[in-house]
Amino acid sequence: MRAAWALLPLLVGPAIGGALDGASRPVQAVASIGLWVGWAGVLVAALVPSTASLTVLRVAAPAAAAAAGAALVSGGAGTAAGVVGLAGALAVVLVALSAPTAEIFVDGSSYGDERRMPLRTPAPLLAGPVELAWLAVVAGL
Repeated sequence: MRAAWALLPLLVGPAIGGALDGASRPVQAVASIGLWVGWAGVLVAALVPSTASLTVLRVAAPAAAAAAGAALVSGGAGTAAGVVGLAGALAVVLVALSAPTAEIFVDGSSYGDERRMPLRTPAPLLAGPVELAWLAVVAGL
C-alpha cells in the first residue's frame, strides 16, 4: 500500500497536469498545492498502521481514482497518460480495499500480544449506502 501510494504522483500526475493546462495559473497553483498536501497526508497515514489510517486510505484511494478518471475524460494530457494514471489509481484502490491491507492496519491498533481482525461489511450495505457515505465524505472535503 505504501509503495503504491508513493508512486501515485508519478502515475496520475501527468494526466492531472494535462487536465489543468487550460486553467488559469492561480487555479493550477491551488490545485497543485491541494493535491500535494492531500497526497502527503495520506502517505503519512499509510506509514502509521491503525484503524484511523485505514479509514483515511479507504476514503482517499477511490477519490484518487475518481480524479484520474476525470483527468482521462478531460483528455488534456493525452489518452496514454490518462489511461496510465487511471490504471495506477485503480491499482491503489484494489490494494487499499483488500483484506490483507485491512488486517495489517486494524492489527496496528492492537495492544501487545493482542490480535485484531477487521469485520466484513454486510452485503446489503455494499449495494449503495456505503458508496453514498463515501461520496458525502469526499464531497465534504
